[in-house]
Order: sequence, then structure tokens, then C-alpha cells
Amino acid sequence: MSNFDLHCHPTFKQMLRLPEQRNDGWECIYVMKDKNGYAMTNSQSCYPQLLEGRVNLICLALHPLEVAFSETFILKILSNTLNAINRLQIKGIRNSKVGFTYSDLLGQEIDNVVTNTSSEQFPGKKAKIIQSIKEYNRNSEDTLHIILTIEGGHSFYYGRNQSKNLEKIKDKVYFFKKSKIYRLLYITLTHLTQTIFSNHAYSMKVFSQKKFVPVGDGLRKEGNLFIDWCSDKKEGRRILID
Repeated sequence: MSNFDLHCHPTFKQMLRLPEQRNDGWECIYVMKDKNGYAMTNSQSCYPQLLEGRVNLICLALHPLEVAFSETFILKILSNTLNAINRLQIKGIRNSKVGFTYSDLLGQEIDNVVTNTSSEQFPGKKAKIIQSIKEYNRNSEDTLHIILTIEGGHSFYYGRNQSKNLEKIKDKVYFFKKSKIYRLLYITLTHLTQTIFSNHAYSMKVFSQKKFVPVGDGLRKEGNLFIDWCSDKKEGRRILID
């Protein structure tokens, strides 16, 4: 029997390095055993691990690292001690530099997934982005079928992580709604830090930065608009909201 993973990050940890240092979802990152919290940097859902676990259908969550995380003491320490995390990459994200913005990171991760569908290290195995469940072969043990999703409404910010111009955010939503290559099943509206769209769960109490603290109650005007755009039947394909 094949297994299905509704939410995983095969390519996220590779995005903690500079582009020229990056591998792809076929890489199994292994730093060390669970010592001083370092094990969290190990791969937990790279393509080979998923296929070994008889998973052949996944929802791959594309996720630009939030600026607030790049400001935490943990990432500052790890980026100075581990090769798996590049200090300049984290610094670029922290400063919202061109090439390190949410929009840049999202595009880079998409390119990484789309262009690396096989590996010489794993002959006969392949990853395949699907646009419809009709493209899924449930009996294939050698193909990892990928449905794209996006985690965090901040992924739709523009420029240097700006969010005031809602038309620009809307344009990004409709780009995915109309795309024949990058079809999204769902978007997770909030993640672990403040956004313009809604409140969020207080999940990271270990960090003291205000950006991790929930503000307000429920959806904001921007969040309601975002959901309306995603559910619009008139233009493009609808996208579910998580």
C-alpha cells in the first residue's frame, strides 16, 4: 500500500544555503544526532526518505523563511557553526536584500523543484509535479508525485517584503490560479509570525521577538480579500485555504 503526505518540506532546508551551494530534494541532509538541537537541521522528508517510506504522493509546501526566524538566536548560532546553514543566506533574508526576499525565495524554491526531477544517485526514481489527480499512478513505487502548496501568506508579498499594495498581492495569487505549470492545491494563510491577513497561533513562545506574538482576532480585511481571490470561480482555478 502506498502512503500520502499532506504537508512536507523536501526542499526547504536546502534553501538555507546560498544558491550556488544548494542541492535539491534528492539530498539527504545529515548533520548529527539529536545533540544541542542540531538534529532539527537533518532531512526529515527528502525524496529518498519519502520513497523509502512507500510515500508516492505528497503535498510539497513551498515556504520562504520568515524574516523573524532569521533574527532568532538559534539561527544566528547555527548559521555560524553548521555547513548546512549559510550565514550569508540568513543575513540576506534578515535584511530583505534583493535576491533574498520572500518573492525571490519562493521563485528559487519552485525552480529547484521543477528542474530536479531525478538524480544519478537514485537511478529509476523520479519526482513528478502533477496538475490533476488523473496523473497520479497509485501503483508506482518509483515515482514521487508532487502537488504544490504554499505555506504562509507572506509568500505573496512583493518588492522587499512589502504588503501595502493589495493589487500586487492579488496579481501574484492570480498568477498561480492561471498557471498551467504551478498549480496549487492549497495555501496556508498564516504560519508562525504576524502577517497582514489574520491572527495566527502562538506556536513559538521560545522566541521573544514581537513578530511571533499574535495580534488581533481572526481574519482581517486583507485576509478576507485573499480568500475571495483564491475562491473566485470566474478567473483561473480555485485554490483551497488551509
